[in-house]
Amino acid sequence: AYIDKTIPTAGISYPSGMLTSATFTVTLTESDTGGSGLASGRVELSTDAGGWAYYTTTINDFTYTGSPGHSYQFRYQTTDGAGNLSTWATGLTATINRAPNTPTLKAPPDNTWINYNPTFTATVADPDTGQTVKALFDYNSDGSVDCTPAALVASGSDSTCAYTFPDTSGTSWRAKAQDSLGAESAWSGSWTLKKDTVAPVARLTVSPTGWTNGNPTWDWSTSSDDRSGLRSPSRYYYYLDGVAQG
Repeated sequence: AYIDKTIPTAGISYPSGMLTSATFTVTLTESDTGGSGLASGRVELSTDAGGWAYYTTTINDFTYTGSPGHSYQFRYQTTDGAGNLSTWATGLTATINRAPNTPTLKAPPDNTWINYNPTFTATVADPDTGQTVKALFDYNSDGSVDCTPAALVASGSDSTCAYTFPDTSGTSWRAKAQDSLGAESAWSGSWTLKKDTVAPVARLTVSPTGWTNGNPTWDWSTSSDDRSGLRSPSRYYYYLDGVAQG
């Protein structure tokens, strides 16, 4: 008869922390010096910090595919030919990163004329606790990113990007969110930017133009604006001897 009372060893390793890929490799290591040789290995899995459950019997490395938003922890135990059990080798927790939420557009206002260079603003959020995020802005809804903020912000905060935008009678813009690990949301819906920095042309005719003892006629109907148009009703001011009358 042969006697083997030496306990085999077991080791396990895999990527831990917040993972960008849902699929990762679990590496198993083991040894036996008692003479009977390794017989088998048992792998157990804990999901979302729950109890341990049997996963597989193997002494070979394997790949595992999890689901975004869930965490996984493996442990490994070996058995030798004499029935000796190793201590459990327990790996660290791996969590599959989730994409951030689609951002909410905030400024500049949708389909409203402005006369300044806008700071594009979107509220960003991420479903993973502690994750930071920023908005990526597309200024003509062509699928390309035109402005990327330098800083990430906390989930639930506003992400901004200043941009010198030319005058336009209507350009669509939108945003998507990107977290610190590079995961991206879907594009938001589009808002319409309207910008007009050119002053309207004021035209005023007075009849008569000389002295009169009657009431003069004031005509500003030929004033014009070829961009955002004149305000309706428009505001006009007149002065008498340098004093505003209305």
